[in-house]
Amino acid sequence: TIISISGVAFAGNTIIENSLDFSYYESYLEEIEKIEEVCNKIKNIKPDELKIFNMFYYSNISIKDIAKELRLSESNIKTKLHRTRKKIRKYLKEEVL
Repeated sequence: TIISISGVAFAGNTIIENSLDFSYYESYLEEIEKIEEVCNKIKNIKPDELKIFNMFYYSNISIKDIAKELRLSESNIKTKLHRTRKKIRKYLKEEVL
């Protein structure tokens, strides 16, 4: 007796046909691997640059307020933000785009 369940045909305990298409899942896993690579590279950015990046983009703190809190000049904050954006953009181009 042949039984078919979700695209897989069984004869007793033996799989005799597998018509499942895993290509979607394979491409999904490849994308996850690319994202993990970008995340690993981002971890290598200097901690002070990441802190400034997070303060600006995720906490919505102004450059002026970041500069005050970290006791740095506003131009220094802008430079660090620029460098961090540039690195992240490079990582994304290498891995994802």
